[in-house]
Amino acid sequence: MLNYSNPAAIVAEATRRLRPNAKILNICDMPIGIEGRMAQIVGLKDRKQMRVRYYG
Repeated sequence: MLNYSNPAAIVAEATRRLRPNAKILNICDMPIGIEGRMAQIVGLKDRKQMRVRYYG
């Protein structure tokens, strides 16, 4: 199962509880939106002009 929904974390937890043995890939695109907004705030034209690292 591919979970590309919003809010991803809530749906991920619900599907894990409902189908504990299922192979599920949960994707969240929120970091991309945050990067875009950060780029605007610091005056960049595109988020790709930044180097961003995520942990956790």
